[in-house]
Amino acid sequence: MATDLSSIAGALKQVYGQYNVQQNLKHKAIDEIAKSLTKYSNGGAGYFGAINSYGNESGGAINETQSFNTIDNENYEQFKVIPKVIVWPIQFSGLSAAAGDQDDESFVNIVTDALDMAKERMLKDENRQFFGNGKGTLGVPAGTVSSAATSFSVDSAQYFRANMVVDICTAASSTEVISSLRITQVDKVNNVLYFAASIGASLTIANEIVKESVRVSQPSDGKEMMGLRGIVDDATDLTTFENLNALTNFIWRGRRIDASSANLTSDLLQRLLDDTETLGGDAPDTLIMHQRQRRKYLDIVTPQKRYMDGKLDAGFDKLTFNGKDLFLDEDCQTATVYALTKKHIQKYELKPLTMGGYEDSDTFLRAVNQDVYQAFWKHYCNFGTGKRDAHGKIVSLATPTGVS
Repeated sequence: MATDLSSIAGALKQVYGQYNVQQNLKHKAIDEIAKSLTKYSNGGAGYFGAINSYGNESGGAINETQSFNTIDNENYEQFKVIPKVIVWPIQFSGLSAAAGDQDDESFVNIVTDALDMAKERMLKDENRQFFGNGKGTLGVPAGTVSSAATSFSVDSAQYFRANMVVDICTAASSTEVISSLRITQVDKVNNVLYFAASIGASLTIANEIVKESVRVSQPSDGKEMMGLRGIVDDATDLTTFENLNALTNFIWRGRRIDASSANLTSDLLQRLLDDTETLGGDAPDTLIMHQRQRRKYLDIVTPQKRYMDGKLDAGFDKLTFNGKDLFLDEDCQTATVYALTKKHIQKYELKPLTMGGYEDSDTFLRAVNQDVYQAFWKHYCNFGTGKRDAHGKIVSLATPTGVS
């Protein structure tokens, strides 16, 4: 929706001081990921690396005059990370910009604020992508929905915001049942989405609600950046990852523990850490979970708190488990805990987040035959790993009640 006089009315004359952003646009996890030093290959259109999947196992004990066993070779396989194109456009009319400039009492510079907020929403969306698998899935209906419905419940309202435009597809496909449906309100407490008119098609729990146009002509690994759901996997969610087949290559798998709706326990967490280190040789240094799982974690560690200086400290300024940093992010799946070796999770960034335009071209471009101007943020990037067995996750945990 473009900026015009009607959309900026609330920002002019009648309100003073700093405005407050009501939606949660925090983007924590992506700020912790280091940029890869790997060079982009123009000829191969991506970032390339290699793994050693098996090797020369011909050595061992022999008799004094015994011949060597058949000597084998080291085996190397090439993986590929393709940067994704992420954009976030804005549009405003010349009249709206002039109105903002002339209103000395306005607390919003129309253009600057539109750019700043677009950047924050883009980073928030990239943070959501960091926990996904490239396919743009936001949620699913909680049950059967009538075509006449103007609202319906979803499994979780975690990734939805008011004014989002979404498509609804058949499960795990690009076939659209409903396209370009705008959400007017989101009840995050009760997990309900509201729309301005009837949705126009019947839905079931088999449908998937996705970002607008994200499934249209999508590549095999999706349009979005790869996230932890795909990076940390054992071929359950993704059979092919970074051009290597995890179904046939067991070494190209992360550790995946299915909790089968059990509560998080210290034994499960330690098993995740131990299994991951045993498989890959690197000890994970970071745990990531949603705030709702933190309450289960606190149930584990609270009995271990001690009286210090005669005072009972019931708070936790910094969360750790067995010396590992425990990181909270509201975009993490509520029923999943990740164990990561941070040096093996990298940002493959061809172009850092910057304003659109090319070389000396103008950032603000006028639409053809209109007094309307457009600008956009762009980011050419993807997340990936060259050592998949350095990470693990626990899935299908029991989830405490609460807002996600």
